[in-house]
Amino acid sequence: DVAIGMSVSISDASAKEFSAQFYSAIGFGESVGSAFRQAQAAVAMADADEMDTPVLHAAEGADPDQIFLVAPPEMNQAA
Repeated sequence: DVAIGMSVSISDASAKEFSAQFYSAIGFGESVGSAFRQAQAAVAMADADEMDTPVLHAAEGADPDQIFLVAPPEMNQAA
């Protein structure tokens, strides 16, 4: 229901910053929307000119803030 793309070519350094932060946030149980915003902020700190290069696309009716790929830590404790 969601996909991340780039509006234009992105530098290797910014791509590494984005992916490291995005997957770290996902691994800690953040939603796709939250992880995307964190990764976008990491890119902005590395190169402000590339902040808007990553783009999050969501299917109609899909809310990236409600999509989780890993259960948040508090959900893991209940299991």
